[in-house]
Amino acid sequence: MSVHVHFLSDLDSLPICESAFCESAKVSYMEVVRAMSSQDKFGIYGRPTWASHPALASLDACKARCLSYKNVFVFTTLTNLKSSYDIKGWAEAAHTHELLTKEVAGIFRSDYADALVLAVGACNNCDSCTYPEAPCRNRDEMLPSIEAYGILVTRLARDC
Repeated sequence: MSVHVHFLSDLDSLPICESAFCESAKVSYMEVVRAMSSQDKFGIYGRPTWASHPALASLDACKARCLSYKNVFVFTTLTNLKSSYDIKGWAEAAHTHELLTKEVAGIFRSDYADALVLAVGACNNCDSCTYPEAPCRNRDEMLPSIEAYGILVTRLARDC
């Protein structure tokens, strides 16, 4: 059984809309995305955390870390909103996606403890982040922001 089939069977019961494995070399890394995340242009970060730029390594170092893996797994979720102005619905969808990302991380890390798992948006593990005054309280649970790695989620989903 291939590794991909093994993981996909473990993920079958989860509310994933679309998913794919693709080669890590196909991922695009853009400084403009990283800059937008650090300026909170997406409106989802609030303030910098240990999981976002500038706390993370350089874009080249983030890219090198991603390229140290042969493949990436990408998944999407789908939420029906009342309208595009449904702020409460957007927040609930983001929270649901974050919980699902943590569940997917657990599945991958059960076989690959060092799996790099990136999340959409800000880290919400703690009520308040210690950045930059003190080290991260939950380093093992922290999921770095995919945007802080310079990866545009919509392009990644399209390309994979």
